[in-house]
Amino acid sequence: MEGLYMFLRKMGIFLMICLAGIIGLPLNQANAIDSDYFGVNDPLQRYTTDYTTEINQIADSQIQWIRISPEWGRIETAKGVYDTAYLNQLDNMVNQLTAKGIHIVWILCYTAPWASSMPGAPSPDIARYKPANWVDWESYVNFITTRYQGKIQYWEVWNEQDSLGFWKSSIDDYNTLLQKAYTGVKATDSSNTVLLGGLALSS
Repeated sequence: MEGLYMFLRKMGIFLMICLAGIIGLPLNQANAIDSDYFGVNDPLQRYTTDYTTEINQIADSQIQWIRISPEWGRIETAKGVYDTAYLNQLDNMVNQLTAKGIHIVWILCYTAPWASSMPGAPSPDIARYKPANWVDWESYVNFITTRYQGKIQYWEVWNEQDSLGFWKSSIDDYNTLLQKAYTGVKATDSSNTVLLGGLALSS
């Protein structure tokens, strides 16, 4: 999986270089393209605890946006119980990214298994259902947005909620999830931006 991840990321950078050529710009004029346009979906936290090399590569590619997806259940392993070591790793990643001027889009996902409305479901399905208690979701949103207040301003609510592979509850339930996340994110910092989860069927 890690090899595939590295291959796909390198391919993304390669395609960016090809794009510069396709639109008629010499590679030495690639800076003429607004680098703020480009971003990567790079779940760094899944594959390594030392982010320096990867973050330097992203910065060297003049990429200014990254979309990451640390999962609720990995952060809050039981109600009110937080994985301090993992949070410290995330702090390190966020600090390195912001120091490089890279904007972070943090995906608020997926339901922690202990909070799932379908506790008997196998993994990973258990995390694809709505929370049994919306207060648990609100508490998590408040916790994580407060922790990174001033460092992360873009919060995406779930991923591919139009796909049964990622969201197994109803559309109305997703609407509730989104509304409660919006309220929580804005309560932490009114200047924060809340984003609809990326769509699987967006073509």
